[in-house]
Amino acid sequence: MPTRFRLGLGTHNACNREDTAVLNVERNILCPYCGEKIEIILDISAPAQEYFEDCFVCCRPILICYQVDFGEVAELETRAEGEI
Repeated sequence: MPTRFRLGLGTHNACNREDTAVLNVERNILCPYCGEKIEIILDISAPAQEYFEDCFVCCRPILICYQVDFGEVAELETRAEGEI
């Protein structure tokens, strides 16, 4: 079952190699396998993203899906690999 998170503050500005602003936000999620709380960084410069990131504790792949509205993360879901 996907895990949904309440979203809070944590926006960070950085620059990439072309010196254009890249917006990143930090979020804490729970690994769907081991239940460990881990911190991830989300790029909010795109309206939506879906990608896999390995858990830092158990090394299993976590599917991370999120939507961005008006520069803020509006929805964030995490799933185990193969979970619908």
